[in-house]
Amino acid sequence: MESLLKLDRFCQTAVCARPTQLYELSVHQWTQMLQLTQNQSYMETMLRRLQLRLTSRLSRPAVQQVQLFGVLLKQVDQLIQQADIEAQQVCMPLHMIH
Repeated sequence: MESLLKLDRFCQTAVCARPTQLYELSVHQWTQMLQLTQNQSYMETMLRRLQLRLTSRLSRPAVQQVQLFGVLLKQVDQLIQQADIEAQQVCMPLHMIH
């Protein structure tokens, strides 16, 4: 989330409820992967997944009081809207641009 939204990065802790396999990328590797990806649809897919997760969490009554989720969701929505506009401009025929 921090890489997608260009936020400061922090350490996270997770407690697994069942046996889990974990693959770890360093922040440098993750950031490099996002920057080197030429496929814009990959970034949009990641943003839409983040949007879904934040929306799901905000639907829980106990979490609705956590304002941070709402702020993050607004940022994700803006980035998705910007990506949609850019995609429309790329798909627009040349005679319509001028």
